[in-house]
Amino acid sequence: MMFLPQLKRVRFIVLRAGTRGCLIGLGLCLIGLVLFVVAGPRVAAWYARQSAETAIKAGRMTDAQGWLEWASWCFPNDGHADIVWAAYYRRLKDVDGFVKALDRAEKKGAPPVLIDRERRLAMIQAARIPPGPDNQIGLLIAQGYDPAATVEAFVYGALARGDTAQASEILSAWAADLPNDANQKYMAGIYWQFVNQPEKAEEMHRAALQQEPHHELAMLALAEILSADDRWQELYQLYEKWHRQIPRSAWARVGLARTARLLGRWNEARRWLNSKGLTADSSTSQIRETAEILLEMNQPVEAMKWFQRLDLERTTDRTLLHGAALAASLEKDNLQAAQLMDRADELFQKATRTHELRSRLTIDPKNQAIKNELVSLSNSEQKTLAALGDQDIAPHKSKMPSLNAGAPSLYIRHCAACHGERGGGDGRAARFLFPRARNFRRDAFRIVSTEDAIPTIDDIVSVIRQGMPGTAMPSFPELSEQESLKLAEYVLEMFRDGVREQLLSIYAAEGETVSEDDLRHEVSIRTTPGKRVSIPTIRPANEQSPIRGKESYLTLGCANCHGEDGTGACDLALWDDQGFPNPPRDLKHDFFKGGDSLESLYLRLRLGMPGTAHPSCVNAAPDEIFDVVLYCQSLIEEPRRITTNDQRWEQARVRAWYPAYLTLPGQ
Repeated sequence: MMFLPQLKRVRFIVLRAGTRGCLIGLGLCLIGLVLFVVAGPRVAAWYARQSAETAIKAGRMTDAQGWLEWASWCFPNDGHADIVWAAYYRRLKDVDGFVKALDRAEKKGAPPVLIDRERRLAMIQAARIPPGPDNQIGLLIAQGYDPAATVEAFVYGALARGDTAQASEILSAWAADLPNDANQKYMAGIYWQFVNQPEKAEEMHRAALQQEPHHELAMLALAEILSADDRWQELYQLYEKWHRQIPRSAWARVGLARTARLLGRWNEARRWLNSKGLTADSSTSQIRETAEILLEMNQPVEAMKWFQRLDLERTTDRTLLHGAALAASLEKDNLQAAQLMDRADELFQKATRTHELRSRLTIDPKNQAIKNELVSLSNSEQKTLAALGDQDIAPHKSKMPSLNAGAPSLYIRHCAACHGERGGGDGRAARFLFPRARNFRRDAFRIVSTEDAIPTIDDIVSVIRQGMPGTAMPSFPELSEQESLKLAEYVLEMFRDGVREQLLSIYAAEGETVSEDDLRHEVSIRTTPGKRVSIPTIRPANEQSPIRGKESYLTLGCANCHGEDGTGACDLALWDDQGFPNPPRDLKHDFFKGGDSLESLYLRLRLGMPGTAHPSCVNAAPDEIFDVVLYCQSLIEEPRRITTNDQRWEQARVRAWYPAYLTLPGQ
């Protein structure tokens, strides 16, 4: 019992010490919790930022996007993360994303020196800051610029200026320092693409992927090469491998969707499109690809929703505006379509003027008036061109051909979206169309009225005014007579230029030379319309006319293609002179391309449709031709069938022409 007081005292001391320890522990936990709440997000954001920078340098863009999304979630007010976002978009040549990222960085108070550094790299990359005493690779690296990003920017800048010698010199020095660097090999591939040597470019991009299998920029460039060569199966395999390696990659999914569509696997294309992965921070190229696929699938409403996720107000990408305008037009929103085309036209005029002024400045470098106008043009678009400029300058992107400064704005506004800025049939909307847009520089003109099948200016005006029913070519009744004549003359000018180019190519291939006078004379012979076909007086029709017409329809072989009942049901696979599918017209339900008047149908039968499988009936008597015309008119059933590009393409696929069509360029 004598020990009981001592035991109680000991227990009290222990309990008091335990309580104090618990309080201290609890206090430490609270302090730790406060520190975690205050500093934890910053630490997590810092770690995610560092990981994103590493991924960007390695070309692992999907990983970089994931880390940046995590950094932005952990610490939304971190301007440093937006600077890394800007670097991400700079490597992707994404103008809108880049400008928005720098705007966010400025608003969040990111260090101005870091913002200026990123902006300067982009300006160098876009050739807006040329090399000079204050703009050298070594000097910038000494100032703290990332070495790889700096060298890459200078290579891009040299290519954008057309200085391939300097680009090659930089790449050689880079290879000597880092022979196994994946980015060096990737940029070497970009160089070879720029100088139009796709075999060497492909070799270098594959070498980059050997060094860094997840280098998505090299994958994108390689995909572009395979697509240009119509190597669709290889392209699909590339995207499949890409998707297996990086399941989160939206580029892989969008690429699989597009390639599946090109291979005729529509359900698969839709499945890839519906898969998750595109986010608010997806790149412009990913969002635009999705919009364009939906557009090609004849879903303009859905396509326009994706286009509207892009900054159409501020973008300087004319091709993007053309695509959005096409979607708006198909959605029957003609006002928005016109506004988008006006914006694209404004950008074209500004770019053309800038190019002209720069050319003049090389001749007269001290001309202050030219310098002032260039500064004015630059300032007017400083926000959108603040760092990266027009996406068209990206050397590894396909570029729309530029027209000379005197090109009529009428053509740019109304025709270039489909027919291309130089009339090559390669406009922004061309690949959405079936049948294809006419290549004015190469293709035969379908609607003619002359013996030699060379169109007159009136033939061209007629097509402009009436369109080409059954195709994507609309009519333009709103144009004045003078405007239609201007457009027609410009189309014929491109036709003459194309003939000239073809002749020069033939002479060069044969190792021959030709004088300018002889060349001009030969071009004139090949482009001057011949005698106009006279249409005889149309005799009154009687009840025997369609009967005689049907007999002649069968005798002349019309039924071989159009079918005995005129519905175009036949087993022949018909092609035009460029090797594209040329399905026969359904005379009952389809519109006639040149119109269904007696005169128009007479000319179509008498002269055929040059460049197509439709022959001419030069040996048929005029009365016999008129009987066939009357018979064809008797077959027409109203209302006519109005088909979309997608439906016409599907009809061709059902008739088994589609697989061969896929092997041809541009499809």
